[in-house]
Amino acid sequence: MGKVLVEHRGKVIEVLPHQVSVEILQQSACATCHAKSACMASDQEVKVVQVEPEFGVTYDIGEEVKVLLSQILGFKAVVFSYLIPLAILMILLLALPPVLHSDLWVGLACIGGIALYYLVLWMFKNRLKKEFVFTIEKIRL
Repeated sequence: MGKVLVEHRGKVIEVLPHQVSVEILQQSACATCHAKSACMASDQEVKVVQVEPEFGVTYDIGEEVKVLLSQILGFKAVVFSYLIPLAILMILLLALPPVLHSDLWVGLACIGGIALYYLVLWMFKNRLKKEFVFTIEKIRL
């Protein structure tokens, strides 16, 4: 992994022999703003991450931990999940209208193109799981 890490605090919710499930609260930058109740831009999302613990380290349910990911892998995830689909959508939106002559068919083709991309991504999910490796650390008091 790279030296710079993306870090989230989480809580252990399940402990299996070779896997620990950690629940993290992912917040946008404005989710901690004092005016968030009056604004619709703030958002929070609970995510569950499965992590293979280090050999010999034990975790308890409810224990607070840090979930770590290399920042380079975080950027790569943004590219796969947002930038590539956006590029596909823009290319299809610009290239198809002269060919299909119908907004309905252009829209359906764009949806199909994005769906095809995510299907291919889903087909490679096991390979991606091997590449995007999370680690966890106990929080030291």
